[in-house]
Amino acid sequence: MLGMIIGVMVQLLGVFAQILQSLLPYLPQILMWSLIAAFLPFLFLCLPLAYLVKQEHKNYGFKKHINLLKKFNQKAWITLSVLLFCSVGIFYCSYNAMGKLGDVIGGNSILFSVFFFISWVTAAYGLFLLFDLINKGKIMNNIFDLVDDKSAMNDFLSGNSKPVVLDIKPERDIPLIKKQVIGQDHIVTDCVEHIARMARRDVRKKPLGVFLFVGSSGAGKTELAKAIAKVCFEGRMSEHFMNQMKAESDINQLFGPPPGYIGSEKGGKLTQDVKKLRSCVILLDEIEKCHKSIFDAIMTLLDEGKMTDASSGEIIDATNCVIVMTSNAEQKEIGKIVQEITDVDDQSRAIKDKLQSFFKPEQLARMSIIAPFKPLSREDLVQIIGKFLFKLSAENKVNLVGLSNQLLEQLITRHEKNSDYGIRNLITLIERDIEDGMADARENGFENVRINMRETGKLEKSGEPEKKPHVVGVPDEVDVQQQPYLQSTTRQQINNEMKG
Repeated sequence: MLGMIIGVMVQLLGVFAQILQSLLPYLPQILMWSLIAAFLPFLFLCLPLAYLVKQEHKNYGFKKHINLLKKFNQKAWITLSVLLFCSVGIFYCSYNAMGKLGDVIGGNSILFSVFFFISWVTAAYGLFLLFDLINKGKIMNNIFDLVDDKSAMNDFLSGNSKPVVLDIKPERDIPLIKKQVIGQDHIVTDCVEHIARMARRDVRKKPLGVFLFVGSSGAGKTELAKAIAKVCFEGRMSEHFMNQMKAESDINQLFGPPPGYIGSEKGGKLTQDVKKLRSCVILLDEIEKCHKSIFDAIMTLLDEGKMTDASSGEIIDATNCVIVMTSNAEQKEIGKIVQEITDVDDQSRAIKDKLQSFFKPEQLARMSIIAPFKPLSREDLVQIIGKFLFKLSAENKVNLVGLSNQLLEQLITRHEKNSDYGIRNLITLIERDIEDGMADARENGFENVRINMRETGKLEKSGEPEKKPHVVGVPDEVDVQQQPYLQSTTRQQINNEMKG
């Protein structure tokens, strides 16, 4: 028995040696086709994959495609290999089936040819079904689901593979922000320096800053958040009006509804904004007016700089963001504290005590800076009104070269009587009259304009004649003063005329 087994093995070795001897002349061809076979996955799958992805992501190139392939794990390569086998097998079976069909038509060994024709067609169809099932993820996972780091690959495909670079320079940014936010210089300095200090840390496990802006309405709280976004983050901001989130279910607006609910395919506005922008200012306006459970839900965001999209379960990194919350809570009392208490520590304790009627102690403890905005002085108000008027004149392509003091006096007096509404609301009352007048002056050929006050023929509640702004064109040949002179002159005159 043993001798018989040995005899069979010797015969098999002989056959194998004969096969090798017969293949020896074809060894160069075999090596060549082996190299071609090694590149088949690239030719049949990688290039089409790169092309398809590039249609969705225009910044996706050949070099990025190679980096993408490096992110695939072992299962992904197995899937690619099986798909390649199916593709080549379908082509080979179809080719042989056509050959046997030709033999049937030619009448050569009809029974034999029909049998093999059916066999090759069946094999080709089976491979096609296998390919289709793999492609739909019913047998093997979808190729993109097999990536080790899905978040990194999503960033890569969307063009966000580069690390976030924070360019915060206090000596450059603070003066620029002070030009936009008037009268709150110390708050601007504190906030920008804090952001710059956090940005320099190599390892950071919390946001760049968590700021709570409190105090007088219309003093520039929202404006400062927008200015920080414009100067320090190239305008990237995610803004949310918390006064519209008074129900517990409104949290879905921020973090998205659970899977299966309406809108779950879009995710939350806050989470998706931060995922897309990566580095920005998150503005939660009038935070004290939202439902209490919503504030509790953002505690992890304030503490660790992370949040979870409820729709997809994805964890979003917000450590490169600044979180700004504004609040009008206890604004009158805080205004008094700012004016009466000069010591910084005593002032901070008094403000926190007042805010505890709206915020929990653990919530206030998460704040990097609690900034009380002081009421604007008359000089600050003049600069804000001037900034608005100069901007309006630039938008209408005219030069503002003159301004009646009565207009400024009227606006500031009204603001002091209704300070709760902010200076912007008062400017809105005259915006239409001024903008229409500037447009008319430009259409009539004037490049320079002056804003006067004229009587409307009606009486105020006080019995005095009602006056409204009136824009008049100034001829070019008249020697007019330029805007910087107008601004400084107006400030000096207002200070002199409105003391007390």
